[in-house]
Amino acid sequence: MSKRSDIWNHFEDIGDGKARCKLCHADIRCRGGSISSLWKHIEMKHTHVVSPKLQASTAAVSNSSLTVLSMFSKTNITSAHSEKLSDLITTMITTDTLPINHFRGGSWIQRAYGVCGAGLHCAKTITNRLESRYAKVKEKVSKMQVPTLALTTDCWTSGATESFISQIAHYACTISFIMKSLVMAMRQFDGRHTGPHIKAKMEEMMTEWGVAGKMSTVVHDNAANMNLASAQSNNWNPLGCSSHTLQLAVNHSLEKSTVTDVISHASRLVPHFRHSVIATGAICKQYERMGQSHPLKKLMLYSKTRWNNAFDMSLRIHENRWTVSAILADPLVTKPTQAKVVKIPNEDLPCLGTDKVGYSDTISGGECQCFHCAAIHC
Repeated sequence: MSKRSDIWNHFEDIGDGKARCKLCHADIRCRGGSISSLWKHIEMKHTHVVSPKLQASTAAVSNSSLTVLSMFSKTNITSAHSEKLSDLITTMITTDTLPINHFRGGSWIQRAYGVCGAGLHCAKTITNRLESRYAKVKEKVSKMQVPTLALTTDCWTSGATESFISQIAHYACTISFIMKSLVMAMRQFDGRHTGPHIKAKMEEMMTEWGVAGKMSTVVHDNAANMNLASAQSNNWNPLGCSSHTLQLAVNHSLEKSTVTDVISHASRLVPHFRHSVIATGAICKQYERMGQSHPLKKLMLYSKTRWNNAFDMSLRIHENRWTVSAILADPLVTKPTQAKVVKIPNEDLPCLGTDKVGYSDTISGGECQCFHCAAIHC
C-alpha cells in the first residue's frame, strides 16, 4: 500500500487491509489501496487537528472523489444555523401541511442535518415551535383591522370514525381589496353532532380567535343540525351552501325520473370491475387488443355527495361499452351468473349516450352513429 499521501502521518498500516488511527486508535478498513475511508475518518472525527497541509491536500483531490461530507465542516455549523434549519422545517410543515414524522427516520432532511453537523430536533421540539407559531398567528388575526369576516364551516367523520369540525375565515384586504382565506381551526369534535353542540363549538372557536363580533355570515351545508345551530345563534347570519343546494335539487330530480334505474344498474356494474383484480386486468388487455387510440379511462362509481358524478359514471361506461361487454361475455373472466346480475339491460343503454340519447360519440359533420344498429343520423 502506497504511503506517499499525507494522510499516513495520522495512520499506521496494521495489515489485512486496515489502518490504525494514531489519534483515537480506531481501526479503519482501506482495502485495495483506497484511502478515502481514512480521509473521511479524519474529516468527521478529528477536524480540529487537521493541518493546513492536509487541507490543501484535500482540496487537490479530484472532483470525482469528492463526497458530500467533504463539502461541509461541522465546525462551521453554529447554533444560529441550527435554529434557522429548524425554523425552515417548521415553515415547511405549516405551509405544505406535512406530518411532523415526515422529517424523521431515513428521510432526506435528516441526512441533510447529519451532513451539516446539526442535530435533528425531536418531534416534541418541532411541536412546540408549531404551537408557538400558531399562537402568534392567532394573536395577529385577533388584532387584524378588518370590519367583517365570513366563515365557512363543516362537520365530517373520517374513515377511522373520528369526528371533526373546521372553520375557515374569508375577508377582503382593506388595502389591496384581494380576497384572502385563513384556516382558523380543524378540531376533533367529540359527542353527537346536534345543533346546540355545533353552535357551542363554533362560538368557542370564534371567541378563541377573537372574531366573534366580526361575523357577517356563516356558510354551511343544508343539514338539519347545521340549520338548527344557526337558528339558535344570534352571532351570525346563516347562508346555505349553493353547491349543496344544487346537489339536493339534482338528487331529488334523479329520484323522480327513469334515470334512477340506469344509475342503479350502473352502480352494480362498476364495483364488479373495481373489486375484481381479474376483471380489471382483463379490461386493460381487451382494450389493448381492440387497438384503441386514446388512453383507457377507468370506470367511476357514483356518489350521492357528488351530484355530477352520475353523469361521469355513465359517460365512462359509454366510452368503454364494447370492452365491458366483451369482458362480461367471457366466461373465463366473469361467471355467467355474475354477468347476468351486473349487466346493464338493453333498454337502459340509450340513457348512457353522450351527445344524443341513444347515440354514440359524434362523428364528422355533426352526425351521430347509433351504437345499437350502427346507423348514421344527423
